[in-house]
Amino acid sequence: MTRLAPHLASRAALVTVLVAALAGCAVVGAVEPEPTAEPEPTASASPTPTETPTSFTAPGTCAELVGPTLDAEFSANGVDLFSGSDGTGMYTLEAPLGQDGGDPLYCLYGQDGVDLSTFEFAAQGLTNDAHEGVIAELATRGLDEQADGERVTFSQEGDEGSSPAIVHIVLPDGWVTVHSTFGGPDRFAEATGWAETARGQVYPAP
Repeated sequence: MTRLAPHLASRAALVTVLVAALAGCAVVGAVEPEPTAEPEPTASASPTPTETPTSFTAPGTCAELVGPTLDAEFSANGVDLFSGSDGTGMYTLEAPLGQDGGDPLYCLYGQDGVDLSTFEFAAQGLTNDAHEGVIAELATRGLDEQADGERVTFSQEGDEGSSPAIVHIVLPDGWVTVHSTFGGPDRFAEATGWAETARGQVYPAP
């Protein structure tokens, strides 16, 4: 018994060490449970801001119709206002080229002494009946027609000599036109940009 005691004590100590080691391994190798995800708060849908509808705003002058950027560009390039229905211009008022009905503000520009340099801006407000009449009339003129929602565009590229470049933008309550005596793809692209600028002037952003 005396000889067995040390052996038993040693075995007991070894068992204690093994248990401690195994316990340590279990702790180290154990997969910890993932924390329960907190439910994300449901965001309340914010109301979509309602765009303020724009409406036709009649320009009082040719400068207001073309806007300050184009007005300055024309002046820098030697383009003058020949005549305008607002009473401005170098020459006697002429009949409008692009809008031959209603009561538009129209403004004829050009380079003095340069053939085929003239082009005209025109704009006017429309009633519901007048809108339908303008659409019906323009549809008979052989122009290219494109509809985008309530906006209808009638256009003609023209050529460099005998056929003008024309852009009509017709909206429910307004009509904007650019009519250039000189046509062709380059002038048509320019006239299209001018028409968009004038549309922005008579339909100012809210």
